[in-house]
Amino acid sequence: MKLIPKLGRDGRWRVHARAFLAQNPLTGKQTVVTKTVYAPTEKEALAEADSWIADQRKDYQRTQTATKPCRESLAVYGRKWLEMKRPQSAVDDLKRSTWQGYSDTFRALIEEPAVGVPRLGVVRIDQLQAESVRALYQFLRDTPNARGEQNWGRARTLHVVLRQIVKYAYSHKATKEDLVGQLRGVFGRRKRRARPEAYTGEQLVAFLKAAEPDRYRAFWFMFAFTGKRPGELLALTWPDLDLTARTMTINKRLRAVPERCRPSPEEKWEVDDPKTANSIAEVLLPSHLIPLLQAHGTQQQAEQKRRRRETATIGRYCDLVFTTSGGQPVDWNNLKGHYIRICRRARLGTFGVAPVKQAGRHGPGKHAPFTPLLKPYALRHTHATLLLEDGVPIEVVSARLGHAKTSFTYDTYIGKQTHRQHVAAEATDKRLAAVLDTGTGGTQ
Repeated sequence: MKLIPKLGRDGRWRVHARAFLAQNPLTGKQTVVTKTVYAPTEKEALAEADSWIADQRKDYQRTQTATKPCRESLAVYGRKWLEMKRPQSAVDDLKRSTWQGYSDTFRALIEEPAVGVPRLGVVRIDQLQAESVRALYQFLRDTPNARGEQNWGRARTLHVVLRQIVKYAYSHKATKEDLVGQLRGVFGRRKRRARPEAYTGEQLVAFLKAAEPDRYRAFWFMFAFTGKRPGELLALTWPDLDLTARTMTINKRLRAVPERCRPSPEEKWEVDDPKTANSIAEVLLPSHLIPLLQAHGTQQQAEQKRRRRETATIGRYCDLVFTTSGGQPVDWNNLKGHYIRICRRARLGTFGVAPVKQAGRHGPGKHAPFTPLLKPYALRHTHATLLLEDGVPIEVVSARLGHAKTSFTYDTYIGKQTHRQHVAAEATDKRLAAVLDTGTGGTQ
């Protein structure tokens, strides 16, 4: 078929390209794909049309299928991809809460963008350009978020979703552009993450003493002296503990399913695999934790007997090591309130100005607002930091924390620590002194 270029009103040349691929010998039906090519000049339009026809024929010879352009918008195509990836059970690769986060982000920024946000969702998936995606990311960067901050947070979250959608579209011939490659490095090089803050040994002792009257005292001691992730500890069952051998088996984690992600109101909890494969391991417990766990087990058995007398049942979660007084799994978000109260008792934080009690109101006045010194997850960082300061090999610390790679442990907790250079200097001094004392350091 002869290509006929035409000049449009916008000053661009267009060519209607038609690629004949094959013909069915029985029915005589032809396999043909078409595309309208636009270019600034007549020569460029003809060259691009010829190149497109050659690519179509080459792809057909390789795959024996015609790659017709996808005419669906990004919003429609992306939603179909999300529904295809919707997790059906707790063993799926994509967690329900993660999928819900993807869906909410895609709906807010692509399907139903607010006034003023670039409407990228109406663009056809086969006509999506990297420049348009970059423009949306820059708009999100320059527009303050709900907290009034300007950063790449929303753009990075959206990029996690869009990157997978356009990668799927490119692999299934819905688009000819490799947008994943074109968008690589769109946010620039990330800054080196700061070393996580941790408690000192004295502060840790003060925290654990203040945790003595807390209901979940055993959890806080386990968290501080094993360094395991909260979900892994909250998923522990009594068969996972061997108090005689002082071992703990980590092979799962407990997650609270957000209400909007629950298939049914009853499915509030899900148990899945730990964060990394290295997290699945047998951990040796400190001997001082054994009496603490035994006392915790005795208290839990007494609560189960009380529930059996009151409700004729002990509950479906009776095997869990850590439960509420009602026999339910413990939500990590609820434990944060206990953490704040413990820090208040230990004076590990800052107090604000106490509100003035109104005249005529009975009862005690309100407490002064309190902000903990560090977040609860700092107990895990404290465990790693103190072990490294005590000279425990980094590969042992990495395995204990369940990190995927030892290099991640090094980058997170050691990195470029100039304050530890005195260790190397002292070791060098000792070696040099020994050489000079023996007289072997002189020139021969």
